[in-house]
Amino acid sequence: MVGSALCQHAVPGDLDPLDEIDELEFEEYFHVDHVDDTVEEGKREEALKENEEFVHKINEEFVEGNSSWSAEVNKFANLPYNEFEAMETGDVEPREYARGLLHPDKDEPVDQKSEDYFNQILINRETPPDSYSAVDAGLVSPVKDQQQCGSCVAFSNMAVVETCFKNLTGLYGDYSEQQFIDCGYGQNGADGCNGAPVHAYLKWAADTQTALVHEYNYPYLNTAPKLTCPSNIQPYNQGAKVNIASYKFFEGTEDLLKTLVWKHGAVSTTINTDGGLQLYKQGIFDGCTSQAQDHAVTVVGYGTENLVDYWLIKNSWGTNWGDKG
Repeated sequence: MVGSALCQHAVPGDLDPLDEIDELEFEEYFHVDHVDDTVEEGKREEALKENEEFVHKINEEFVEGNSSWSAEVNKFANLPYNEFEAMETGDVEPREYARGLLHPDKDEPVDQKSEDYFNQILINRETPPDSYSAVDAGLVSPVKDQQQCGSCVAFSNMAVVETCFKNLTGLYGDYSEQQFIDCGYGQNGADGCNGAPVHAYLKWAADTQTALVHEYNYPYLNTAPKLTCPSNIQPYNQGAKVNIASYKFFEGTEDLLKTLVWKHGAVSTTINTDGGLQLYKQGIFDGCTSQAQDHAVTVVGYGTENLVDYWLIKNSWGTNWGDKG
């Protein structure tokens, strides 16, 4: 499934305030470490120039009313797309970069309990409203940043947990993605910073009934050095837990996805990041040119603007990407 994001329209005069900066200025502004390798430096200089041109093109179309989204020179703008995809999403090569999304085991394509649950929803024929936002409902926890670890699934899955717990208890909980990465390693196809199938950590939490811990007690490391589950960390108990009955995964229709988002506030899903999402700023993104998913995000709403349907997604690239993440 491919998601997109709805945000307010930009002010035309403020579309690309960082246009036409060079590589050294870029590194200073975004606090990016300088690349000593001259070949790699050349690639990044070329990518920055090409991405600046792309930002100009999209924003001209946006101002003229021919594009539903705008772009900007952001912290990813000096990365060639193949490096960006490998570092921030789920590309297979090169291996020195992280993979964020892996395909589930073909031997277990269907979970019968999940199928029964979704069939019941279809039988009930509940009609969701035309638009919904878990953000507006106050159910979505703050956006985080996965950095260079291919951990988008851990962040997407934890975003679902945090929204679910807020819906149940009325309290926000800041839970540890690093616990998912370490404790879920080797289960359900999860491979640390090399990615995981989109359902991997929710299934691990449901199957093992392991108590989740607070981010403060198990902070995110941007690496996966342990890949074991410690037993001496105090659980963070807010009166809710992930159980087998509440965890479901599926391949279904967008109508079913809409119903699930409305009922639960958040759903983990996968998207494709090509076509400019790397430089996305705001609006309804429609640049995707492929159906091959490479990144896990969390759907937290949906609606229609100017006769265009959209999905509202929570990403894990930090608040300085897109519309505050």
